[in-house]
Amino acid sequence: MERHLEYMKRRLREEERKKEGIMSGIHPSPYVKEVLHTDHRLIDDKKVKNFPQDIQDELFIITTEECSELSKECMKYLRWGMDKKRRQNLISELGDVKCMIDLMVEFGVISEQELEDSTITKRNKLKKWSKLFNEPK
Repeated sequence: MERHLEYMKRRLREEERKKEGIMSGIHPSPYVKEVLHTDHRLIDDKKVKNFPQDIQDELFIITTEECSELSKECMKYLRWGMDKKRRQNLISELGDVKCMIDLMVEFGVISEQELEDSTITKRNKLKKWSKLFNEPK
């Protein structure tokens, strides 16, 4: 199966060929062109300067894929409940996402402090807007 970034790159190549009169076909959105032509750089240039752009891209691609797989496992729980196999799959996907978050820190995309601050902010929002922190009556 074609990965999303490969698909977007293929669509852009098809668009460029069309402009050259080589083929007619698919018109990628301006967003796709912008994504593929933007030189994405991570925030902490000192820390990531030794990582080539394709490695940085791979970090974001795999993180996106892992988050999607975690979302799928959560939906399976909501649809069919928890059993031993679904629980193991959920644990596996949670671990994969945690690994990618750790790698985001290691690659300098975010700092440990930024991650901790964001976590505290989210917990405070959940305390205000969700039932997760309500004491049982």
